[in-house]
Amino acid sequence: MEAVLVVGATDNSGWAGAIAVAQGGLLSMADAACRELENTNIQFNEVYLGFRVDHDAIAEKAEGRSMGSSTFAAHYERILSP
Repeated sequence: MEAVLVVGATDNSGWAGAIAVAQGGLLSMADAACRELENTNIQFNEVYLGFRVDHDAIAEKAEGRSMGSSTFAAHYERILSP
């Protein structure tokens, strides 16, 4: 069994206000989940994104400021594969 939590990096800069506060909580939750599930058959993965993931068409217009969802999907599939 596997669990995945995707969190962002806004907590490092605080530029997104309430979102930054929520991200900090998610990071703590991910750390606790890793420790709680350490000796079980459940694998916990945290994906920490330091950039934005957008729909491919939007990412193309962003000129390198975000990653397309199909690019991220390839990485996400590898995380989920055994």
